[in-house]
Formats: sequence, C-alpha cells, structure tokens
Amino acid sequence: MRISMSVIIAGAALLFCGCRTVEETHYRIEAVDSGDFEAQNALGLALIEAVRAGDFTAAGPLLADGAATEEQFKEFVKRFEQAGAVVKCDFLVALEQPPFVKLIYKIEFMKKAEDPDGNTVDVKNETLFGVLVGNVNGKLVVLMFAPIA
Repeated sequence: MRISMSVIIAGAALLFCGCRTVEETHYRIEAVDSGDFEAQNALGLALIEAVRAGDFTAAGPLLADGAATEEQFKEFVKRFEQAGAVVKCDFLVALEQPPFVKLIYKIEFMKKAEDPDGNTVDVKNETLFGVLVGNVNGKLVVLMFAPIA
C-alpha cells in the first residue's frame, strides 16, 4: 500500500497539534429589582462619566463581560466627543424590560462652531442615551449602552 507524503504530513499535523479545552462560562441572569433605582441610576451616571472622560479603566468594572472591549469603548468615545462637551445629563425614565431595565438619559452637548459670518458661536446639541442594566451573577452591570436615534 502506497501512501502519499501529503497524507503523512496532514496526519502528523493532526496527531501533534495541540488540543485545548474551552472553559464554559455560565451566567446567572436575575430580574433587576425595580425598587433599586438609586443603584441603577448611579451605575448609568458612572458609565456616562467614564465615557465622557474616555476612561475604560473606570468603565470596565461597570460593564458585563463582553459588553465592550477597550478598543470598542475608545471608538465609541471618539464618536461621543464629536457631539461636543457634555454640559448636562438628565435622567428621563427607567423602562422595565424584564429581566432588565433600560435607563434613558437626555445628554446636552455644547461645542464651538463658526457661523456664516465667521463668528465663533456655541452650538447646543441634545441626544437621548440608553443604558441597559442587568443583574448578572448577583451583580448589577451595564449590558449595553448607546445613543438612541
């Protein structure tokens, strides 16, 4: 019986290639306590402050595993900063979406722009911002955050 060299190489590669075990992660999702608004709002405001400051180190502990990588966070901060400086942030409403809660904020930005006459003027821009909060493995965390179009 004749075996070609490519079959031997392929067999050796399969035989000697390392196997790795992927550790399975289990998440326990519990309903967010609708009476715990203070903790939910503090989490949402802390995330908005971390985004405003461009501080992934501050944002990381607030986020659920896999909610955003540092690279994704920095890209989001760049887009966030294009709207201008955050002047004001108002909580509007908490929408119950069991087992989660979506917090909606109105964020007011201000930036300098040039008018048609060449004068520098302040331009106000407002946007709605959503923060989805969940109780994962017994900890209140941000699952998602984004401007609302």
